[in-house]
Amino acid sequence: MRGAELLKGLVAIVASLLLVVGGAALLVFAGRLDIFGDIEWTSLFTTRDDGSLVLGLVTVVGWIAWGLLTASLLVDLVNGLTGRLPRRRIPLVGLFHPLTVVLATAILGMITHPPVVPEAVAALPGAPAGGQATTQTIGVVDDAPEDEQGVHHLTTPGDDLWSLAERYYGDGTRWRRLAEANRTLLPHDTDVLPSGVLLFVPDPTPPQQIVVAEGDTLSGLARTHLGDEQAWWRIAAVNPELADPDILGVGMILNLPTGPDSVGEAARVGRTDPAEDSAAPGDSTMPDRSTSSGEPASSGESPGIPGGQPATTAGEPGTPTDPVPRPQGDGNPVPVAHVPAPVLATSLFTGVMGAGLATAFAVRRRRQLAGRPVGFRLPALRPGLAIEQAVLASRAAQSETVEAGATTVELGQDLRRDVIADAVTVIRGPDGLDVSMANAIAAALAVDVERRSMEIVCGGTSFAWLDSLDEPLLTTCYSTTAVKRLEHVIAMRSQHLATGMSIADTDWPTMVFVVEAPGLRVDPGRLAGLGVAVVQCAGDTDGDLPGHQVRVDEQWALHDEVIGTFRPNLLHAPARRVLEEIFNVADDTQYPEAPWWDHSPAAGLPSPLTAAVAPAMMEVPSVVSSPTTDSAGHPVVKLMGPVELEGARGPTPARAMKQCIEYAAWLLLHPGASASVMADALVVAETTRRSNMSRLRTWLGNDDAGEPYLPDAYTGRIMLHPAVTSDWEEMQILVSGGVNRATSEALRKGLELVRGAPLADAAPGQWVWAEQLRNDMSAMICDMGVVLARRSLAADDPQTARWAVERARWAAPDDESLLVTALQIAAHSGEREHIDPLVLQITRRARTMGVDLRPDTVEVLQQVVEGRNRPGVVS
Repeated sequence: MRGAELLKGLVAIVASLLLVVGGAALLVFAGRLDIFGDIEWTSLFTTRDDGSLVLGLVTVVGWIAWGLLTASLLVDLVNGLTGRLPRRRIPLVGLFHPLTVVLATAILGMITHPPVVPEAVAALPGAPAGGQATTQTIGVVDDAPEDEQGVHHLTTPGDDLWSLAERYYGDGTRWRRLAEANRTLLPHDTDVLPSGVLLFVPDPTPPQQIVVAEGDTLSGLARTHLGDEQAWWRIAAVNPELADPDILGVGMILNLPTGPDSVGEAARVGRTDPAEDSAAPGDSTMPDRSTSSGEPASSGESPGIPGGQPATTAGEPGTPTDPVPRPQGDGNPVPVAHVPAPVLATSLFTGVMGAGLATAFAVRRRRQLAGRPVGFRLPALRPGLAIEQAVLASRAAQSETVEAGATTVELGQDLRRDVIADAVTVIRGPDGLDVSMANAIAAALAVDVERRSMEIVCGGTSFAWLDSLDEPLLTTCYSTTAVKRLEHVIAMRSQHLATGMSIADTDWPTMVFVVEAPGLRVDPGRLAGLGVAVVQCAGDTDGDLPGHQVRVDEQWALHDEVIGTFRPNLLHAPARRVLEEIFNVADDTQYPEAPWWDHSPAAGLPSPLTAAVAPAMMEVPSVVSSPTTDSAGHPVVKLMGPVELEGARGPTPARAMKQCIEYAAWLLLHPGASASVMADALVVAETTRRSNMSRLRTWLGNDDAGEPYLPDAYTGRIMLHPAVTSDWEEMQILVSGGVNRATSEALRKGLELVRGAPLADAAPGQWVWAEQLRNDMSAMICDMGVVLARRSLAADDPQTARWAVERARWAAPDDESLLVTALQIAAHSGEREHIDPLVLQITRRARTMGVDLRPDTVEVLQQVVEGRNRPGVVS
């Protein structure tokens, strides 16, 4: 036993005796309970009190407090020794729990083994002979007694029930079991657990473990053991001690997740019980997601299939079929995987910062869409990453607009600081928390770098993910390189200012250095007037470093110029990895082939005449009214324009009408999904989902035969009536053989369905799951417009060509292919007054977005403006 533990235990025993024995003795000898026997109750309110009654009342209160304190201490000691809890809560005992649990933990530390995590490993094999790198799977030892058994866990800062359930059970949705087993210990708000609480973990699932070998990475281990390299974050989630997922030490022991998302989980763990409540801890009103109002859970859930979905094969009754190619994922219908606890959902940063990240992603997506070649689609986020992006967009929608200066950055909730005015900010924190906060500061500066017009230099390996933002004013490098550059900038600017110049007389950019350098010492006085600021990661040190001091832990932070604590913005390593993946997809220029396009050599794209021939001018036809989709009176979800639901036979709901339409659209694209999958994808609480599903069921009504358009999901799979359709599905049917092989009449009918931009009136933060759907709809509409326009030009019909381009531009006004086609129409028609503005618009658009024009666009511009293509390089 360590001396520190013995000393803590002895101090706790002395403190407990003083509180229990000493408190009782003080109340016995100094208390005045005897006063109540001498009081003349008939004259109580007419006789002047000499203070005795007050002393008597204080004594009564003292004895009550002593009893509650003693009971709380006894409960904590019994819980720690036996792990068995009383059946009922003792009223008001929790008042003294924060004190007594510390005393009980220190006392038990003297007589019991320290709390351990479930290490079900008898012995670790030695290193392979000859230094050969191998990955070893360690066997699991099951020595559980027949009665309830478990282990104890001493909470540390940042622990919560969800993460502990993932750690001990491999499934965060089983957090309620921990809450029930420790119901007398936990506060009412279980979102964040206080440090130093000794929790009992009943029947933990022994984890399967692996030993890291040379060359192993999380993505490689996920591919080997989970069947999907993109599931690396699930291994990181059950190994909280892993500070940086990019760095794995040889010989490190990692737990493998054993939740329902693991490959072969049911066979390995032997659980076939239905999914437990997946509500997040802290939301005590959230019911079981496996069922909904009118949607009972399946009684025959198949092992290994999450969400309670019964195993079916193609052709079986109830198996959803998809006769129309739905642009989802890689072009084929992909089931939405149940991904518990998205990383960004558990990350600590404010909506303002989330809004900045979401806006940066949206800008890059618009840039991608504008430069997309005909017949290709935007790269899709993988299912798990799409949920992360939806969470990010949802957080952004909850933020408020904040007016801030060009050098002001948000450190956390309701705390903004001017980094240039502060000059030097030193961040300290254990377990890499200083780096997490510094990454949040760097990200907040980087996503708004154009408005700020400042140069950001990030020194340290943890900032490498910021390269995915592709910002020209953002530089990442090693910390030593950043420190050398900082010294050079300070010396150079100080030398120039010493000659009498002021920074206003120069064109020097404002510079912010964010560095991992615990030993760096920068005098804030040297930075005065230089337009330079330093944010320094100092680790968990106590040294005297100049500058403003920030101390951070998992939930709170202290600033030396702020009274009280604040919630800091933190970007931990898993969150940084997710954001890096999201932005890499948004900047990817390798466009995959679109499922609505025939890429066979026999199918091509009509090439119109580009020379100006000046035929008779024709007026652009007025926009025709959008026809009503022929659905035989059944409900139709309108998505290509303002979202609407036509043909519903029930009363329109008084509230949440747009949300009901969103639910209907999601169900059309994901037939047969479970309640939990739906709630996860829509990023809503289960109670909200149930309420809106009930409204939607009433709104849709029944068909002529009395069958509801939204049947009760008695099998656990939610599906709309087959007669419920959407304008998006009708458009897909019209071009089901490929846009470039569809007839011109089909293309025209499809474009007539377009009433505006897809999901035109969806507010930011709504339809967060439909980011890829919106992009696919816009891309397919653009391709239809280009094909119909070029066919019409080849048939010398510029009127139809002009109409097709204008209708398609409702969906994507900045699409490069549509702008070039409009230029070709103007050249074909000899409309010189339209050619110059279009050329200017195309070139200015490229400069504004910071992208290059495609080679085919450059050729058309040369042909139209100069009358010929410029000669290429002669070898």
